[in-house]
Amino acid sequence: MKKNILKHSPVQGNNLNITPSRQNFPNWYKDAKISNSPTESEMSFKRCGPFTDSFSVGYTMPLAKDVVIKKNNGVTKISALVAPHGNGVIRETDLSVNPTLPVPSGFSTQGYAWVTKNVFEIPDGYSALLTHPLNRYDLPFLTLTAIVDGGMVLHNGSVPMFLRENFEGTIKAGTPIIQIVLFKTEDWQSEVDLSLMNAKEERNKKDKSFYKKEIRKLKRYN
Repeated sequence: MKKNILKHSPVQGNNLNITPSRQNFPNWYKDAKISNSPTESEMSFKRCGPFTDSFSVGYTMPLAKDVVIKKNNGVTKISALVAPHGNGVIRETDLSVNPTLPVPSGFSTQGYAWVTKNVFEIPDGYSALLTHPLNRYDLPFLTLTAIVDGGMVLHNGSVPMFLRENFEGTIKAGTPIIQIVLFKTEDWQSEVDLSLMNAKEERNKKDKSFYKKEIRKLKRYN
C-alpha cells in the first residue's frame, strides 16, 4: 500500500520543523474541563469530535524566530522584518494595491506577510489547504487562506496575514502560523436529494455519542 508522505525540511539554523497538528493543541483547549451535561447547549467543546479534529488535522508550520511588536507614539515597531539581504520572517505589504480586500475588524490596516522558512513538497494527486491554524483566534494575527496543488516544492513563501491592531508583545518562535490540510485533487458535483431531510429524524433517535461510535474515523498524521 502506497504511503502518503509530506516531505519537508527544517528551518536552517534551528530545529523548528513542520509537525503533525495534533502536537500543537493550545493550552486553553488542554485546560478546559469536560462537561457531562446532557443538553447540547451546555456540553463542553471537548466532547465535540468534529471541533477536536480541527486541531489535529494535517500539519502545522511554526514561526521561525521571535517577533517583538512595540508601539511608540502610535508607530508600530516590529522586529524580524525582512530587510535587504536579511533573514526576517515578516514582510510589510501595501494593501492599497488590493483596495477591495476586507480588513477584519480589530486588525491593522497595514498589510503584512509571513516569509516562510520551512520547505515542503505537496505530492502529485493532492492539494494543500494553507490556512490560519484552525479555531486559533487567540493568536494575535490572522493568516489568510490559499490552496496549492500538488507536484510542487514550496519554499520561502510569502503568505499574507493581518496583525491585531493594538497588540504589543512577543510572538514566540514555534508559534503555529499556518495549518496544512492535504486532500485528494479530484472532481466533484452536487445534486439535490430530498430524502436527506429524513436524516434528521433518524439522527434524533440515536444516542448523542453516535458520531464518535459510528461516524468518526481515526486520522493519522505522523
